[in-house]
Amino acid sequence: MHDHDTSERLASYADVLAGELPDTWTSSHLPPDAKDDLAELADRIWDLDLVASSLAERPLQQAAVLSRPDGAQLALLDRHDERDGFLIAAVAPRALPDEAYRTVPEPNGIALADAPFLSAEQIAGDLLARYDSALAQVRHNALGGIQPSQPDRVVLTWLPDGSVATAPADNCAGTVLVANGFVQDPQSGIYRLNGDDTQAQAQARALREIGPQLDALGIGTALQHPAGRAAPTSAPMARSGPRLERTARHHPRPGRTQRDPAARRHPARYYGGEAPDARTARGPAAQVKEKQWQGWGPGEQAEQHYLVQPRALAGGGDVRHVSEFLRASGWRDKSKKGGPLHMESPDRTVRVAYDPYVLPGGWTIHGRADGLNGEWSAHLGRQTPVEIVAGLTDALTRPRSAHAPNVWAPLEEQNWHTRFEGRDFMATSPDGTAWMQYQQSPDGAAMWWTGAKDKQGNGWTANFTPNTPMHLVQAFSAELASPDPVMRPRGRVPHSAQIRTWSVSVKPSQLNAWQQARITAARAATWARNSARSTQPRTTGRQCTPAGGARTCG
Repeated sequence: MHDHDTSERLASYADVLAGELPDTWTSSHLPPDAKDDLAELADRIWDLDLVASSLAERPLQQAAVLSRPDGAQLALLDRHDERDGFLIAAVAPRALPDEAYRTVPEPNGIALADAPFLSAEQIAGDLLARYDSALAQVRHNALGGIQPSQPDRVVLTWLPDGSVATAPADNCAGTVLVANGFVQDPQSGIYRLNGDDTQAQAQARALREIGPQLDALGIGTALQHPAGRAAPTSAPMARSGPRLERTARHHPRPGRTQRDPAARRHPARYYGGEAPDARTARGPAAQVKEKQWQGWGPGEQAEQHYLVQPRALAGGGDVRHVSEFLRASGWRDKSKKGGPLHMESPDRTVRVAYDPYVLPGGWTIHGRADGLNGEWSAHLGRQTPVEIVAGLTDALTRPRSAHAPNVWAPLEEQNWHTRFEGRDFMATSPDGTAWMQYQQSPDGAAMWWTGAKDKQGNGWTANFTPNTPMHLVQAFSAELASPDPVMRPRGRVPHSAQIRTWSVSVKPSQLNAWQQARITAARAATWARNSARSTQPRTTGRQCTPAGGARTCG
């Protein structure tokens, strides 16, 4: 393969990853002639395992860099063995002191198959979780006694010398701080406001002014004294089972020494996202041992999640929220291994599919014609929250209500604004981020169109053909309009000024219990329906006609 072809392949793969990873990522390509940039990148590769070994055997010839607004970066590299695909590694942040990296395990890179959509899920569920945890730790170590801020809150810390310091979570808050006299330390990223006797009045004025300015951006403020050096509370996302990873017991700052194969350490294990005890895993004379997975128990660690509101802008979520409920309701899983999701109803009249591997991808729900409705379908974008999708798919497992459906009733109950726009009837949420519309064209064609978008244009759309059963559209609109927040793990919350979040600590056993309760409810309802059918007395000579989706005889 020519160098040009190889470069195009690497850059294209990186572009797909940037579009598929959670949050907002951009990609850039470093060609072979960018030698200084490649050398600097190689020194910042944060790895003591697979990627470090590859770099030790063959210097970096080209790379693609994926960047997130908060400064996180991933490096995509070519593989030079006999296997197809790529390597991807975390990149250490610039300008942090060497001491910040001590006792922090490397978020070692992983190998990727030549399938970018599948690889994006692999990165999000594995490497990103470990990288975010390591980033939080090293940034915390670099802060000293200064309390870290959150995206929605800037924590200002009084220091013994009278100055005020803070470490904002993003550049948006940093711009306001600099405009009011704060100076950023390029090594640590900390912003400081001098407070000696000659500048006491200027300091007080600046502190008064930044509050309203940050509040206008949806960012709160807090002022406190320095705290001790407790470890940050961030933790990797929950995993469904044990996962092998490699950890160094003690190491210098990532960089030059990583390229020496002798610098690699013995393998240790993470158990479902829970790190081994620091005293045994990184002690001077500690021996790293392999253990058998014992399941979550009394010693499990709570993990950081977020409640997100409005739910329509919370992002896609875990597809299993939909698929496991359908499976528990007796639906057949027709999916092929490693392929998109395909579920089929017990009577084979409805199919539910989720395909993230094509563009634009997302959900497709198709129903065959029956005595009450013609053939119908619904198409929902990939970022449609699974809780809203489940409003429709859960309703597929239940008998129809005897009451006439009303799509607009759940929206009006939540104070959505309804109105006619020409031939169309439309409802919009109170904050203007979500809508539901019944469109009619001059030629008589009609469809339901709905969705949600923030001011940056991030969001999703969905449409339903006019034959879609009304009770299904109503079930969808009820979940769309629900004011209840939905939960997302750390690293899966969209960056949007239109959402509100609350941080919560949740144990994996609690998450499992909530998920299991939903599955148990589906199984119980299915069993009850099947039992009712099996115990219903059979009669002969009575005329049976369909009514409301069930067969009634008179």
